[in-house]
Amino acid sequence: PGRWTHHIVVCSKEDLDTELFMWIREAYDFANRKRGQPMERIQAFETMLSDIMEQYEYEKKEMEELRTKGREKSATYRQYMGNRLFYNRLISLYEKYGLLIGYRYKS
Repeated sequence: PGRWTHHIVVCSKEDLDTELFMWIREAYDFANRKRGQPMERIQAFETMLSDIMEQYEYEKKEMEELRTKGREKSATYRQYMGNRLFYNRLISLYEKYGLLIGYRYKS
């Protein structure tokens, strides 16, 4: 799907000219670019999700520690709270599209 094939008849050594090699090189480069992109993109999403989940858990623990110290009104606690709302939104989008496989998540 999405690929075309061309057949070139080469009858003699003279048929192997610079233009033919440029076409072959261009097709080769295009195929390599096209082949690598989807997996690299998927890996980037996986890395992003992992980073979000790690930061979410880290800040959750930090908030619990601040809460035990009675510092719920501190700027740090409020910043963590804002971050958690943002992370919750991102994670809910991952969840909506079925991309949380293998992750345990509680808001």
